[in-house]
Amino acid sequence: MIIKNFRLLDVCLSTPSGLSEFGCMKVENGEIKAIVTTEHEVNMLFSHVNGHHGEVEDVVDLKGMIVSPGFIDLQTNGSYGVDYSGPSPSIQAFTKVSQQLPKTGVTSYCPTLVSLTQRQYSRILPILTSLTSQRSRGAKSLGVHVEGPYFSPSKKGAHALSNLHPPSNGIKGFNDLMGGEPNVEGVRVVTMAPELEGGLRTIRELGDRGITVSMGHTSASLSSGLAGINAGARMITHLYNAMDGMHHREPGLLGLLTTGYRGREEVERLPYWSIICDGIHVCAEAVRLAYNSHPSGCVLVTDSMAAMGCGDGTELELGDVVVTVKGNVATVKGTETLAGAVTPLDSCVRNFMRFTGAGLKEGIRTVTVNPMRA
Repeated sequence: MIIKNFRLLDVCLSTPSGLSEFGCMKVENGEIKAIVTTEHEVNMLFSHVNGHHGEVEDVVDLKGMIVSPGFIDLQTNGSYGVDYSGPSPSIQAFTKVSQQLPKTGVTSYCPTLVSLTQRQYSRILPILTSLTSQRSRGAKSLGVHVEGPYFSPSKKGAHALSNLHPPSNGIKGFNDLMGGEPNVEGVRVVTMAPELEGGLRTIRELGDRGITVSMGHTSASLSSGLAGINAGARMITHLYNAMDGMHHREPGLLGLLTTGYRGREEVERLPYWSIICDGIHVCAEAVRLAYNSHPSGCVLVTDSMAAMGCGDGTELELGDVVVTVKGNVATVKGTETLAGAVTPLDSCVRNFMRFTGAGLKEGIRTVTVNPMRA
C-alpha cells in the first residue's frame, strides 16, 4: 500500500509548524516501511514499488491531511468497558482495549492499576505483563503504571485506604507487595509520595531497576519534592490533583516547575509533569500557568476509567458503585461526585491547544516526545 499527499508533522523539526510540504509512505502488512517527503523521493519510491510488484493497486490519497506520530498515554485505568483493576482480568478484555485505542490517536500506553491488595496484584500483573509482550494489531502496552500503594493517606483520592502501605524495605518491599519479583518485570512506572518514611530509598532502588518513579497522591513540600527528584524521581503525576495547592511561602510540588532554586537545595533536573486536560479535573487557567512555567515537561494523560469510549448516557458498574456518563463527565449515579475521567487523548490535545494557545506542533509534543522521554 502507498499512502500519499499528506503533510508529515515532525515535532523535532526546527520549522515553526513542524510540517513538511509533502509526504508519501509505503506500508506492508500493517507496518510502515518507508516515509519520503520530497518529490524526487516519491518518484523513486513509486518506481521501486512498480518495478518489483507491477502497478500499485492500493493507493490512498490523504489530500493534504496531517500525519503525526502515534500518541502515548502513560496513565489509563481502563476504557471501552474494561477496568484494568477489575475483578475479572483477562487477556481478551485487555486486548480489546488495545484494538480500540488507535481511534483516539493512541498507539502506545501504560495500563494503570490503582492501589490493590497483594492478592489482586498477583492475579492481574502477570496478565498485563503478557499483554506487553503481545504482538497484535492495535496500540501497544509499554508496561504497567502502578499508581500506589505508597500514598499519603490524606491524598488517597478514590484509592482504598486499607490498600495503602508505607514504602518500607525498598525494592524488596515493593516486590513483596506485587506478589513476587516476576510480577515486577512488567512494571514501567510507579506513582508514590516521596515524603513517606523510606520513600527516598524506594525511589532510588526502583530507579536502579529501570522503573520510572512519578511523585503523586502526596502532601510533599517543595523540599521533599526536590529530595525526590534528586533521589531519581522523573515525573509528577496528574499535576494539581491529589496534592497540596500552591502557597506563596510553600509552593509544594508545583514549585518544581520553576527554574533557579535560589536559596534552596539545587535540583539535578526539572521533572516531567502529567496533567488531565479534560477541562474538568483542571481549569484552563491552571493548565496555562503550569505550561508557561515548564513547557518542555508537559505530558498529557487521560487518567481514564472504564467508561471512556462507552458513549453518552452509559451506566457502568465499577465495584459497588454505578457510574453514569453525561457528555465528558463521569459521576457516581445520583450524585455530582466525579468518578474518573472519560475524555480521550486526542480531545485532551485539542483542549490543551485551546487552553494555552500552543500550536499543533507543541500540542503533539505533549503526547509523543515528552512522554517518550519521561
